[in-house]
Amino acid sequence: MKIVISDTHFGIGRDAILTRKKSFSRFFEILSILDAMDPIDEIILLGDVFDFWVAKEEKAVRESRKFIEEISNYNTTYVIGNHDHHLTRIDAERWLKRKFGKNPFNKIVYPDYEFKYNKGKFFLTHGHHFGKEMQIIPKKGEDIYSSLQKDVLEEKDLIKPYEFFYNLGQDAPDVEELISGRWETIHEIINWIKEGRKGARTGALIRNEQVYVEKVIKEYLETREKKFPNYDYFIFGHTHDAWMFDKVYVHRGMNKRKIFANSGCWYSSSELVEFLRLNRYDVGTFLAIYEDGKIELRSLSGILNTKKRT
Repeated sequence: MKIVISDTHFGIGRDAILTRKKSFSRFFEILSILDAMDPIDEIILLGDVFDFWVAKEEKAVRESRKFIEEISNYNTTYVIGNHDHHLTRIDAERWLKRKFGKNPFNKIVYPDYEFKYNKGKFFLTHGHHFGKEMQIIPKKGEDIYSSLQKDVLEEKDLIKPYEFFYNLGQDAPDVEELISGRWETIHEIINWIKEGRKGARTGALIRNEQVYVEKVIKEYLETREKKFPNYDYFIFGHTHDAWMFDKVYVHRGMNKRKIFANSGCWYSSSELVEFLRLNRYDVGTFLAIYEDGKIELRSLSGILNTKKRT
């Protein structure tokens, strides 16, 4: 069995559900039960484990420590998201060893993760390339990029990129160091923004709208030079709303069922909880993937949805 969990957002205080003793204990109790039924061979943390956009790194590390130490008892893969994207700009393994005494993860990847499980092929990504904010960032980013194309940069040309990227990261670790005086890094971030736009042409935030979900996934796969028919499962997080659906496609004269799933979140601000309640979503969710092709959307209270390829 494989477990997928995303958007824990450690660093935001008690709004991060897994900082709460009861939720933390119940989650790992469920993992133990599932592991006894069908051994867990991998846990995938699908991005935004830490919230470096909001919290200083000391706070994020302190709040996550117990979870990270416990989760490291499993074979764990960390797929970096957007709120912890800063780890792609530093030596992440070295940083983790310094903060936790070891690298608690078996693999750290970005932006995608693929694997085969039994006869199914999985494609996972955090999902921030799909969100509406990626439509806003490229517009501003391209304005900045045009000013950086000059042969000689003047002081006024540097104000916009500095302010924009510093505000983007807020008090995030290493952001000020990365930006101050390092124009090579600014160019790297600009390129990241331009790449992000390719996967965000549709603009709106993903909801359980099947046509839209298929569209953004296909567009994103094109930017990664990958083909939609090659995968059976598409899994992401980011939007904080958990759901699953499946659809049968005809490929080379054969019917093939594909499953789409969002692992949800472990973030419970009052505004978000009200939004999710009105839209019939749940908070504190994760995915359990069985070797026989079954996938469950679960919460601390039980199974919310089940799909299986046939």
